This record gives sequence, C-alpha cells and structure tokens, in this order.
Amino acid sequence: MTLSIIHFDNFGHIRESLQEEMMMCLMPCIHTGGRMFITSSGLGAGLFKKIYEDALKGENNFNPIKITWQDVPSLSKDYKKEMIEMIGEDAWEAEYECEFIKTPWWQR
Repeated sequence: MTLSIIHFDNFGHIRESLQEEMMMCLMPCIHTGGRMFITSSGLGAGLFKKIYEDALKGENNFNPIKITWQDVPSLSKDYKKEMIEMIGEDAWEAEYECEFIKTPWWQR
C-alpha cells in the first residue's frame, strides 16, 4: 500500500537538502495514483520555487496556484500597513505577496 495524499505545508521552511530527499522518496507515491500538494510562502528560493516556476511553464505535472493577501476579502490596506510595521517589508513580501526570497528575514 502507498500513500494516496501527500501535503507539504510551508515547504520553503524545510531545509533544502531535506526537501530534495523527501521529494525523491515520495515521488513514487504520486506516480502510482497518489496526489501531492505543496504549499508555501515565498520563503526560500530552492526546490519549491523551481517546482512552482516549472509548473507555470508546463514542465511538470503540478498545478501552480498563487494566493496573495489581495485574494482574501477580509484583508485591507490598513491590515497591510499594520503587518509591515510589525513584521517588516521582507517578511510581508514572502508571507503575503508570495514573492520568493532566498535568505529568510531572520537570517539577514
């Protein structure tokens, strides 16, 4: 028996070497009828970014979906301003605008 659904949440927060190892081990599951969902913010410009950008170009079987803060009706420009003041511009860009950043803001 193999897994039928795999969901990686916050994939960009996983160490890059572990991302590759996990994908290598789990890809056979989706080739036997399983499904894989990978979600993340823009944190890390590693494997998640490659998978996402390849999906945009039709170079893999993943379905790229991008949801930013603007897609959430309850979030306002005032909310954006408050959050940027609280977490900073870099964190906002990665977490709410889905912009890829290579170095996490806490390591800068």
